[in-house]
Amino acid sequence: MREPTGPDTRAFPSARALVVSLALLAASGVTSAAGNVLIAVGFPDRPAPEDLLFRLLPAWTWAQYVTEVAIIGSLALIAVYVLRHARDEFAEVVAIFGVMYLIRSVLMVLTPLANANGDGQFGFIPLDQLGMFPSGHVAASLLVFMMIAARRAPGMKRLALILMLTQWFALLLSHGHYSVDIAGGALLGYFVYREWECGRLFGPVKRLMGIPS
Repeated sequence: MREPTGPDTRAFPSARALVVSLALLAASGVTSAAGNVLIAVGFPDRPAPEDLLFRLLPAWTWAQYVTEVAIIGSLALIAVYVLRHARDEFAEVVAIFGVMYLIRSVLMVLTPLANANGDGQFGFIPLDQLGMFPSGHVAASLLVFMMIAARRAPGMKRLALILMLTQWFALLLSHGHYSVDIAGGALLGYFVYREWECGRLFGPVKRLMGIPS
């Protein structure tokens, strides 16, 4: 996350911070599931918009598995990074993901679109994901890249960038998301990270966790 100015810290976050961060993540799971139900029931005939990049790029169904490997790799990478270099930031990392997915669960029901690949199932996991905009995959991979401090783990930072770009490109080739979903996911991830680090919007959450602003 923030660039370190001293040696790596090995402290663990407080129980209070852990409880709040895990509650945020759990709440984001509930609201995302509720959003899926709302889209399925309230918008059964969602439109499928035209996409310029879909026309320009080839359509490779197998690229969906590349996307899944990339996002799993990104999440595994941030877990290893936190355990090795930033244990004290574990609760913040979880909270940032929770906040991002909470925001996404609200945005995705505003303009429901048909699945970009024409099928609810995508990749290895047989899970119907009906919300298209913004892409949670993209936002999550960008958060991983931004939260890894280059001074602590330059190799991990480069690997996070490779995984992120691979995932984004594979999403387009597999029609996992519309191009606007990818742009929206990148903007969402950047907004959440920058606001958490520098803004005041998430100040109440940080205070609840016992994190100084």
